[in-house]
Amino acid sequence: MAIDWESLGPGPAGAEIATLVFRSARQVRLPGADLSEVDASVFDAYLAGLRDAGADVPAPVARLGYAAAVSLRWSLPVALLRALADPAARARTERGWGRPWDAIVEAWVPLTAFLLDRADEARALGGIA
Repeated sequence: MAIDWESLGPGPAGAEIATLVFRSARQVRLPGADLSEVDASVFDAYLAGLRDAGADVPAPVARLGYAAAVSLRWSLPVALLRALADPAARARTERGWGRPWDAIVEAWVPLTAFLLDRADEARALGGIA
């Protein structure tokens, strides 16, 4: 696995790996069924990297930062719904991603469920009812 440092910068612990996981899945580089496994693997490696660098970030704090950041990728469900309802938007989406609509939907529907699951996780970790 390679790391994309495009979005490197200050932010909450865990947030930088949200971009890695989400962008890879959105760009149909990861099968939707593997998202939970990728999520766990990336997060575990991230925690190990923090420890190796001497950072004392509690795992629940890093997980909250990650879960909140990844769940805020809310524009994906909006784009999916827009393209489902509008053939012109669907055609633009296909052209933009260079993939047939069926392949995009096959990846984005599980990704949408994944985003909602991370939102639930962030609420629970943050103590929000």
